Amino acid sequence: MSSFFDKRSWGMRFLSGLGALIIGNFLFLICSIPLFTIGASWTALYRITFEVHMGNDPFVVRDFFRYFKENFKKATLVFVPIVILLAVWIYNLYIVLYILDPSLKWLQYPIYILIVALTAVTIYIFPMIALYEQKVTKMIKDSLLLSIGNLPVTIFIVASYVGKYLLIDFIPIMGVYILSFYLFFGFAFDCWFFGIFINRAFKIEKPKKKRTSED
Repeated sequence: MSSFFDKRSWGMRFLSGLGALIIGNFLFLICSIPLFTIGASWTALYRITFEVHMGNDPFVVRDFFRYFKENFKKATLVFVPIVILLAVWIYNLYIVLYILDPSLKWLQYPIYILIVALTAVTIYIFPMIALYEQKVTKMIKDSLLLSIGNLPVTIFIVASYVGKYLLIDFIPIMGVYILSFYLFFGFAFDCWFFGIFINRAFKIEKPKKKRTSED
């Protein structure tokens, strides 16, 4: 029984990791309230989950705010244009589907392609900001290449979010459970779980790594 309470035991590592996810999820929600800070919050949360993956034992509150501050400018410069582009393309899609002549509905397909490409870049770019020191333009290019080069991972991550949306659409009561899950530790769990596959994808590229909390 005493071995369970050993800091290096699987039980204590599990509890420590779970605690880090719960606290990180709470900090993500709080720091995302202004909305334009979601990118920086998401980046900091990814970094905390990567620290858990690496077996470090992050001081979650201190490290979260440190990563939030370090990456705020870069993550915000990426996040805000993504939201603007997504809003513009969704509005254009609405116009094509419900306002323009039906003969022009083929215009929806280029818009769908743009939205899918933007989503694919979004999947990789915030974890990349969390881990690597690169220029934003190179990160965007690398994120797009990674999304294509790791298509099964990209499809899996997108499908998981689409699947949750369809589940809520078909079974509305599931929305309550899914919302509760995300309020408790769902955002952190997604970063931790998807981070397993994303981190493997990053091994294709070897840019300059950032310091870990253990450095």
